Amino acid sequence: MTYLFTSPDNIPFPKLDSKIADLSNSETLQKLLEQVAGSVQTALTGRDNATPRIRGSVDGMNLDNLVGLAWFGWHNITSTGGATPLPANFNNRGSFYVSGNDQFNTVQFLTGREANTTWQRTCIDPNTTPKVWSAWRSNLGANGSANGRDLNAMFKPIDFGVWDVDATGGAIGLPSTFPSGKATLEIVGNTPYTVVQRLTWREQNITWQRTGKNTGAAIPEWSEWTISAAPAVSLRTNLGMIGDSLVASHNLVPSLTAALPGVYCYSRGWNGETTDGLALRLGANEIMWTVAGGVIPASGAVTVTTAQTLEVMTSDTYYTGRLAGIPGRINKTSAGFSFVRDDAGTAVTVSTKLKLDPTWTATTLLHMVGILAGRNDVTLGAEGIEGSIPAHVVANTRRIVESLLPLKKLFFLLGTINRTTEPRGSAGYEAVVEINRLLAELYPGQFIDLRGYLVHQAIYDLGITPTSADLANMANDCPPPSVMVDDTHYTDAAATAIVNNLIAPWLIGSGYYDQAA
Repeated sequence: MTYLFTSPDNIPFPKLDSKIADLSNSETLQKLLEQVAGSVQTALTGRDNATPRIRGSVDGMNLDNLVGLAWFGWHNITSTGGATPLPANFNNRGSFYVSGNDQFNTVQFLTGREANTTWQRTCIDPNTTPKVWSAWRSNLGANGSANGRDLNAMFKPIDFGVWDVDATGGAIGLPSTFPSGKATLEIVGNTPYTVVQRLTWREQNITWQRTGKNTGAAIPEWSEWTISAAPAVSLRTNLGMIGDSLVASHNLVPSLTAALPGVYCYSRGWNGETTDGLALRLGANEIMWTVAGGVIPASGAVTVTTAQTLEVMTSDTYYTGRLAGIPGRINKTSAGFSFVRDDAGTAVTVSTKLKLDPTWTATTLLHMVGILAGRNDVTLGAEGIEGSIPAHVVANTRRIVESLLPLKKLFFLLGTINRTTEPRGSAGYEAVVEINRLLAELYPGQFIDLRGYLVHQAIYDLGITPTSADLANMANDCPPPSVMVDDTHYTDAAATAIVNNLIAPWLIGSGYYDQAA
């Protein structure tokens, strides 16, 4: 006898074995049912040239609930149709396919037609509410994107594997020194309580690592991110000068470029900036911001405040970076601080304490870093929480240096200078001399005495005959007017002399720069 079955949506099943005829026998009946079940599965999955089921659209549905035989087959889907949860990088239209033997063995496949990428996940436990699924895994060899996710909550076995991360993608819990671009996040462990996260920045091949200290806590606890691997430092590469107008306004960086063949030199000086502002720009000082109303609007400015002591320039300025993962800038005016996003978007509700992740940091591009800062702290009387100008400048300099060391950056310090109107015994003179003394004591191998050279040697290296005013100032241990354009800033010629007779010889002598390479 031959039996021919037709599925509810008119998909023909293959013919059954005509030798199975006696349905009164339990053994033959069982064989018949097994064959029917196999034929059903064959038709549903498209084997043996049977047409697979096309069931329509799953837009607007909770994909977690689509388990078991009732959902096996093909479905249409769009990224804007309201289906959840979708892989982070799925965009526009795709095909959604559910396969398996029963609800306990269900696998979902999602293929994005534009990117030609297929994601896959398996139902781990269909009996719970909500049902438990593995993470979406892509056919690109990774789990997909972790953008927008809280890395602190990614410690379970379903999170194990490799993820894609973008610095501007809104992921929470990234290292503060991870500046820009894309990275690969690897999560490994035997259990949720023995978890390690490794983040590798693709641009410079730097890897940060941290370990789950107590992932069983209500708020999972992690160790601090630390650098576990970084490329070797080249001697003939990129050098950046960071600081205030003594870097920005003069011939210092062009002269370095001329004096150090093969080295690319960058100016990262900001007129009027204090060491508080410099540390904020570089991400070395973690200032926590509160957004008025707890919402970053879709566009326009929103007031931000901080309870921390922050002494920055008196003139208007701005600090670029990401706040709650949103690219923008913190503007500083006489009215206070405000945040403006770079591009209009959707209003975002944020937590009460946010850190600005800077757009530019000392990790970007640079292998050698020169620091020349502190002059504006002296001018403004910035004492910070340390209680004195020298202690405050040195504390911020130390924060900046410590942010460089884990990244294997070579650095040197130039201290700062007193004005032509700040002779020995004046308050400005005493502050500057103490700043330089403390820095030389703290970093004896990296300190270059810029002030001493400018006061007592630069005029002779420039071939200038000292005037009586020059000699009087030099006797009072302050810069001679002939090497200065005003009471604070040296001339372009003096900047060139500083490079040729002070900085370049020091870089060569210390081994930072190999003249013969």
